[in-house]
Amino acid sequence: MDSLTATDLRAVGYTAPVVAAGVDDNPPWLATAFVPGPSGVTAAGGRIYYSTDLAVQALDAKTGAPVWAFTPSGTASGTATFLSTPAVASGMVFVGCGDDSLYAFQA
Repeated sequence: MDSLTATDLRAVGYTAPVVAAGVDDNPPWLATAFVPGPSGVTAAGGRIYYSTDLAVQALDAKTGAPVWAFTPSGTASGTATFLSTPAVASGMVFVGCGDDSLYAFQA
């Protein structure tokens, strides 16, 4: 098994530390360390939505100005961390959370 380093992957925009990889396996695979922080970003209706460990946030897509943010009550204890990229449908923003909840917000 070959191994890749974080330096190898940063060259193509990947920044999580690589724990192990099998680049010659079929299919090729890699495992990375968990990196707390933002999940993916979703753009819809002139806004940018993203989640971090602590909050879901909406920004104006043109100016980057904050529109709204939500922090669940369990973030101080570590039980409420957002685990997914926000999804937008029918004027609502949906995001899963480590407190076993699916949160929904007006987009």
